[in-house]
Amino acid sequence: MKVMTFNIAQGVGMDNVEDLTRVAELIRDSGAEVVALQEVAVDEHGDQGVRLAARLGMEIAEGYKLGRWHCGHGHPSRPYGMAVLSRHPIEAVAHHLLPPSPDDYRELLEARILGIRFLAAHPTAEGEAERAAQLAAIHRITGSAGGPAVLLGDLNDAHAGPPGAAYADPGPTWPADAPAERLDHVYGLGGVAVKEARVMTALASDHLPVVATLAL
Repeated sequence: MKVMTFNIAQGVGMDNVEDLTRVAELIRDSGAEVVALQEVAVDEHGDQGVRLAARLGMEIAEGYKLGRWHCGHGHPSRPYGMAVLSRHPIEAVAHHLLPPSPDDYRELLEARILGIRFLAAHPTAEGEAERAAQLAAIHRITGSAGGPAVLLGDLNDAHAGPPGAAYADPGPTWPADAPAERLDHVYGLGGVAVKEARVMTALASDHLPVVATLAL
């Protein structure tokens, strides 16, 4: 199974142009069956995640929009959060609130697909202590139920995985035009192996999307 994690920066690319079509094309070209999206905004046309799901013919688990942020010069501050898109039926959705951070509240968005728990995360980049507390909560929740699980997202940290999780290094993912930091990851737990992970070269966001191949 192929999965993707992508911080879409509200659809604003490195050229400061907002264009969800580029995001949709990257998702389609990746061949991913499950996609975790971060920094998904509610704009004047509605929820960006819902529009991407409709365009791609995928199901969606909508995350809470708990914070406000703007991406790029001249773009408005908007409610934003996460989403999980799936080419398979989404069997259940859960929202796990994380410890608060200086900028806003964060959640761990869980979607059960094919009997596997897919957990999308985006802990804060503001404050190391707050991020550490959120990552600790993410690790605890991810491992709490046992069974197969996949943790994926912009974790804002180079070493953010749960102890013992399967992992393949995709390389640096940020900033997109000169990647130097490993912020975006895919981890497998409960017998899920990450056979390969790679970045897709694109300037549709300030992050590069990561595509991973899982052995279930």
